[in-house]
Amino acid sequence: MRRLVLLALLVGACGSPGRRATVDLVPFFEAEGVAEARRDAPDLVAAADLAREDAERAAEEGDGKAADDHATRARLLLDAALVEAERIRLDRERRSILEEAEAAAAEADALEAERVAIAARARHEAAAEVARVQMQAAFAAAERLEERGRRHRGADVDRTRRDAAIALEARAQLLVAAARALGASDEELAPLEATATPPTDPAARLAAADARHREASAVLGRRRATLPVGPEAVASLVEAAREHGLDPVMTPEGLVLPGASDHVLVDLATAFPHGPVVLRGRGAAARARRLAGELSAERIQSDERAGAEDAVFPTYVAP
Repeated sequence: MRRLVLLALLVGACGSPGRRATVDLVPFFEAEGVAEARRDAPDLVAAADLAREDAERAAEEGDGKAADDHATRARLLLDAALVEAERIRLDRERRSILEEAEAAAAEADALEAERVAIAARARHEAAAEVARVQMQAAFAAAERLEERGRRHRGADVDRTRRDAAIALEARAQLLVAAARALGASDEELAPLEATATPPTDPAARLAAADARHREASAVLGRRRATLPVGPEAVASLVEAAREHGLDPVMTPEGLVLPGASDHVLVDLATAFPHGPVVLRGRGAAARARRLAGELSAERIQSDERAGAEDAVFPTYVAP
C-alpha cells in the first residue's frame, strides 16, 4: 500500500517545472513508511535528502531542468529506501519464524532426553509401559513440530536455501542501487546488473547469490571509502551487524561486535572500509593471520590482552 501511495505521488510530480517539482517532494517525503525507512535504510534516505536539497537549490537559482532531474533522483532514492526497509521488516519476520522452529526442535530434543532419562530410571520396573507412554510423548512432540512447520515455513532445507538466496539477491540489487547513488560507474556495476536465470539447484542458487551479494558489497564499500564516516555510516554498520544476527555495542573505543564469525567480519569490513578492524581476546592473533587472506593485513589488527573475544571497528563511533 505504501508503494502505491508513493507511486501515485511520483506520477503526479513528473513533468512539473523546477519550483513545482521541489514543492511536490514535500508529501513524498512525508508519506507513510518514510520514518521507518530513515531508521532501517539511513544511507539511501540520506542520499534522497541530498538530492532534494539539490533540487531546492536549483529551483531557487531558476534552473528548472536541473531541479526536475534532482527531484526525480530524490524520489527514486526514497522509493529504493522504502523497498529496503520493507525487506528488512520481512527478514526480521523470517528470523522470528526460524527461531520458533528452532525452539520447537529444542523442545523435541528436551522431550527425547527426558524420555531416555525416565526409561533409564524405570528399566527395572514396568519398562514396557514406560516405553509406550514415552513413545506417545515423542509422537506428540513430532506432530507439534510438524504443525508449526506447516503454519510457518516448514523444515524444508531446500526451501530455506531458496528463500535465503532470494533475500540475498534482493539485497544485492539494493546495494547496487546505493552504490550507483553514491557515484559508482556503469563499468563497475555492469557485471552486477547483468540478468541471468538463477540456478535451479537451491544450494547452487544460494552460493551464486552470496557471491553476487559480496561483489555488490565490495563496490558499495569502494564508494563509501571516498566519503567521510558520518552518523549515517555508523547507523548503517549497526543495522548491517544486526541483520547478521549480531548485537553491536557502541563504546568510546568504537563499535564492538561480539560473536562475529569470520564470514560476517569479512562481509562487514568489505562494505564499511574505513579504519582498522581490531580482533580482541584469546586467539586474536591467529585469527588475524587467517583473515589477512581475505582482507589486507594492514587493516586486521589483534589485541590478546582484552578479556572478551570480539571485534571492534574503532573508526565507527557515535558522534
